[in-house]
Amino acid sequence: MRFIVSKMGHAFFAILTLACANTSYAQLNKAFNQVFREMLDRRLKLSPGVHGNHFLQAADLAGGLLAPTLNGLIASNVAAFPISSATIATLTFNVDAGRPVSSTESLGPILAETAETLGKNQINVGINYTYLNLAKFRGLSTQDIRFTFTHQDVTNDGTLGESPNESDLIDIFPDMDVNASVLAVVMAWGVNSNLDLGVAVPIINVHLRGNAKAVASSFTFQTSGAANHHFGADAANPVLETVVPYDERATGLGDVAIRLKYNWLRSREIDFATLFEMRLPTGNEADFLGAGKSNFKFYSILSKRFGNFTPHLNLGWDKRNANFDSDEFGLLPASIKKSCQVSTWRSSLPAIMI
Repeated sequence: MRFIVSKMGHAFFAILTLACANTSYAQLNKAFNQVFREMLDRRLKLSPGVHGNHFLQAADLAGGLLAPTLNGLIASNVAAFPISSATIATLTFNVDAGRPVSSTESLGPILAETAETLGKNQINVGINYTYLNLAKFRGLSTQDIRFTFTHQDVTNDGTLGESPNESDLIDIFPDMDVNASVLAVVMAWGVNSNLDLGVAVPIINVHLRGNAKAVASSFTFQTSGAANHHFGADAANPVLETVVPYDERATGLGDVAIRLKYNWLRSREIDFATLFEMRLPTGNEADFLGAGKSNFKFYSILSKRFGNFTPHLNLGWDKRNANFDSDEFGLLPASIKKSCQVSTWRSSLPAIMI
């Protein structure tokens, strides 16, 4: 029998209790739609009068297509949180001899998975904490994203520009700041010497905030001195910019992961295993806590020992079924570990192995 301990236990259990106690249903998926509607509909209507409805079509398109796309990108990224390997422990006490004898082991890889398995009837229970800051979408910084909305085709000729009003544009800068904290209870059981069955139950807190800015590029003001589309004052002295702050949070159960790992080759020099993972749509998609559909991962894992060092190579495919998300073919480079190393920055808390 072996017991695994960590000095970080009290902090992680405090976070878990706080996360479970503050579950909320803010429906973050409405935030972007509300921002677009406020700028392109309500604030335009307050000043220009008859011209206030000319960006309603743009607002409808933003709410029907653009907002769901942004929502899907955020939710799918949050739902794809990494799970650390549950096989390797931090500090082990062996009590088989009648008294606890400590032996220091490697912390193992943080993002990669090791090919080792627990062993028959061995159980590992741990806690992983992950902080995610979504700084980029498809290579573009979330702070630099800009959406340009065009005027309604008031002449109904299929083109824009026939009327001076149709040359007015509105640019919206969402200024997105998206971060998530994921506290996952990870459990693994050695079905036999080669097969591990695992489950990860995440509690997720998502924070979405920003100061969205709309800028009216007024062709009518430049050419005639009177802005037909503006956010305040009057056409001769228009306010061409407006800011809408938003700040939403949600906490709750994320997408539960079920994992199967089978070790095909075990030797003194090399281990080879495959990992299958399914993430169930248990998280609330409206609050960006889950992807809304089941996702699947299949990885081949190669671990090789070089004295005190063991690199892990993971090669696999991530099948994502969520809307507006793409499948991924992933290669995690060698994650090198050294025996008896101590790491204070890895946010992983193994708890008990029996």
